[in-house]
Amino acid sequence: MISDVHGDPAVLRRMRRTTLLIAMIAIMPIGVVVAVISADSAFEGWMLALGLILSLPVFFIWTTDGIGKGGVFAAVFSLVVWISCALTGASPLGFFSAALTIGLILHRLPWPRLPATLLLTGVVALFGATVYLTQPASIELAERYILMPSIGTLIIVGVVALCERALLLVHQAERAKQAEAALAVERERVRFAGDLHDIQGHALHVARLKLAVAERVIDSDPARATAEIGEVRALIGDTIGRTRELAYASHELNLPAELENTRNLAEAAGIAVSIDGDAAASRAAHPLLAQVLREATTNLLRHARPMTLTIAVAPGAVRIENDGVAAPVGEEDAGEPDQREPALRGLARLRERLEAEGGSLDIERDRGRFVVTATAGSPADSEEDEA
Repeated sequence: MISDVHGDPAVLRRMRRTTLLIAMIAIMPIGVVVAVISADSAFEGWMLALGLILSLPVFFIWTTDGIGKGGVFAAVFSLVVWISCALTGASPLGFFSAALTIGLILHRLPWPRLPATLLLTGVVALFGATVYLTQPASIELAERYILMPSIGTLIIVGVVALCERALLLVHQAERAKQAEAALAVERERVRFAGDLHDIQGHALHVARLKLAVAERVIDSDPARATAEIGEVRALIGDTIGRTRELAYASHELNLPAELENTRNLAEAAGIAVSIDGDAAASRAAHPLLAQVLREATTNLLRHARPMTLTIAVAPGAVRIENDGVAAPVGEEDAGEPDQREPALRGLARLRERLEAEGGSLDIERDRGRFVVTATAGSPADSEEDEA
């Protein structure tokens, strides 16, 4: 059942709408044709059409979990339509709405599928057999009101089962995509933690040894103790610098590597990636542009549900656009990045660093589009600013 597959509510709603549309396109036109062609009178046609119309709410019940009073009423009414058709010798296709409505409901009941399907087929056949209460027995009537409705019921329930299976597979694929995105983010965290351990673990161990030496010789050799403490101070300063570099990823970050990393992470999360630009421009790009790309990628993996990601690289600039953010109308440009939501504070910090070096960082949000455009000033520009 779909209730066994949990995920993002927005994703589930989108999948439900898609499945509802597929199911209605697959099944409802057949019912309309049945109602139009098989009706012998206007009243009969209206009854068949009403049975189909009442089955529509059951589609919404089917694509969520549980059965409300509306579903029960639609099932009872469709059975009344079918038995009325059989008793009056009207259209033998009156079973359609009953088979469709109850077939949809069966997939929301905790019953074994095969016995439930056979039970529904038996009920449809039994109601069809009531034609013998008002009509003389014949093989033709058995074919029209018992055999054909039974086969039709099995086909309809089979189509519903296929749609149910398709919905389940789509949900599972969506969950797998979300898991891949989460795993990619976790890998990045583990990588960062490992680098941090390498930097600080070694420094702390060396500092501990040197402080122990200083403590041991502080009375007998004060000069050496002072030297050891000075080395510890220098080591701590160096460690702080390396940790800062790690936090900004400037110690090894370059744009070509980040472009490849972003492509791999996004594709693992099921996002279609397009990268445009000159390879030479990306190789010569400012390291801060690579950091902007990494931060934007982390944000969209953690906080957005994009289907596409487009990256454009030009000399001294990078543009990252995805379709995973829907800002309310009138609020697209409200406030600074760090004021609108915590997820953008990293970009706000990068904006400050870029502006300090003569660059810029702009963020645009407009009806489902999220665009980050960063430009980096040349070293000459920053030197002129300092002057």
